[in-house]
Amino acid sequence: MARGCPALPREGWQRADVALADAYTPTPGPLVIVSGDGDFSLLAARHPGPVLVVSEAASGRLRAVAPIVDPIQDGVGPLTAWVRVVMDR
Repeated sequence: MARGCPALPREGWQRADVALADAYTPTPGPLVIVSGDGDFSLLAARHPGPVLVVSEAASGRLRAVAPIVDPIQDGVGPLTAWVRVVMDR
């Protein structure tokens, strides 16, 4: 484990998303999640600012709470468009 990264208490891997969301300190700024793992869905849902998921195979749970961008399939256009919109706010 990297220095300064505390272990998150959890009750089995099924509760990892809750532990992650509870440990996260949100800011109103944008959040970019580069993973399709559904364990990030609760974190994305609770984030007060704009959220973007970058993944080629995002879980249904993530798709339900945030826009998905797949640069491999879609190119970088959708990703750069999201960044421009967020930065213009």
